[in-house]
Amino acid sequence: MPSGEPENHLQCLRWISTLARSAYFRRFFLDARDEAALRELLREMTPKT
Repeated sequence: MPSGEPENHLQCLRWISTLARSAYFRRFFLDARDEAALRELLREMTPKT
């Protein structure tokens, strides 16, 4: 957990747990070959504001 940002960390974990309910997300998550691929997947899934 990043020091000094526990609420942001928890919010991120809540968001990822919501994504994990999607079979579509889980398929791509399990296919990710490395950390960079996981980060890219999360960027793609980030809601546009």
